[in-house]
Amino acid sequence: MSGGIQDVRAEDITAINTQSGIRIKTAIGRGAYVKDIYVRRMTLPTMKWVFLMSGSYNQHLDTNFDPKAIPEIKRINYRDIVTTNVTSAARLEGIAQDRFTGICISNVTISLSKTPKKL
Repeated sequence: MSGGIQDVRAEDITAINTQSGIRIKTAIGRGAYVKDIYVRRMTLPTMKWVFLMSGSYNQHLDTNFDPKAIPEIKRINYRDIVTTNVTSAARLEGIAQDRFTGICISNVTISLSKTPKKL
């Protein structure tokens, strides 16, 4: 099982030339949680994805991982985000056995790149 993260607040962020502006990655067998995350007022120029949330990240150090250890992803809030030169708005992959819940994305402006980065 992995550890969890909760009660995170991030504001007034500029991230330049990153692969993704916001990334949450987990997988079955990891367990734990990501919850109660609040992010606002981000400026994100030049990246592949603005939002990358994956429940099938599939990196296990141990081949005997517990397939019943389902991570909990809930109460995530992103708002007031401006992006430029972006390849794709989002890559969102949930978990069939346990949906991501309470995800709120609001007041986001995304300008796509004329020459996108290779995905």
